[in-house]
Amino acid sequence: LSHASNVLGSIRDIGALCQIIRRPCPNVQVVVDGVAACAHLYTDVATLGVDWYVVSCHKLFGPHVGAMCGRTEAAIAIHAEDSSIMLGTVNYEGCSGIVGLGSYLSILGDGRNESKTGVSLDRTNPNALKISQPGDDPVQQRHSLYAMPKYQKLSTGRLVKSYRHIAKVERHTSSYILHHLQNCLHVRLIREDDNDADVTSTIPVLSFIHTQISSHDIVQWCLQHGLIIRCGYFLSTALLRAEFDTHNQYMEERGGIVRVSLCHYNNMEDAKAIIHILGTMNGWD
Repeated sequence: LSHASNVLGSIRDIGALCQIIRRPCPNVQVVVDGVAACAHLYTDVATLGVDWYVVSCHKLFGPHVGAMCGRTEAAIAIHAEDSSIMLGTVNYEGCSGIVGLGSYLSILGDGRNESKTGVSLDRTNPNALKISQPGDDPVQQRHSLYAMPKYQKLSTGRLVKSYRHIAKVERHTSSYILHHLQNCLHVRLIREDDNDADVTSTIPVLSFIHTQISSHDIVQWCLQHGLIIRCGYFLSTALLRAEFDTHNQYMEERGGIVRVSLCHYNNMEDAKAIIHILGTMNGWD
């Protein structure tokens, strides 16, 4: 199961799905793909009811290292069936990068104040956070790597606070873009409910089709103006394509679906730039 859709942006209720799955099959092992969700959504794997939860740390602002968290009972069961399973060579460089990722998340969760406008580091105190513009990156914009504070233990409370800050910034920027896309005559949003303006139950992924301009042309136009977005089908299933009627030769030739993906380091200037650049295309409105 995927925890969140990388096309629709919708978040699944994994706990409820685990209960449904296990009613007829109590011994089944549930594996959840958390790659799309991990950068945006705090997940307490222990309370989800899953057997395995898999992420890729590069989606979480870290190195290209995969990580899998599993229940002790599930791991014992697999090793009992096949004792030859080995971890292989450890990627020590990547593991060192994950330590830096812990420091980064610690910083995000170290603020004393909270606001929907986002957080950034105080220039004079690298250990303190202050309110700033949405999405300002506390590491990249304020400090070089050598100025980073020493690693702090990433407690559950601090991690929850980090994700609370992340959610506030992402909701602020994604709701702005969503509002403008919903008011564009020729844009068809690819969402569970394209009229729904609520972004609190989704990750900041906005997918759409323009009825007059091909997805290829939109992506190229944005690239020429310094904006990187993508088009295609993003490994979506045939069922999802059929549901939104996007699986046909005409759509293939036009480049499929346009997808705008946001993170906490995107601010309102970025959101406004996206809408401005799209609006300058001939035939957009």
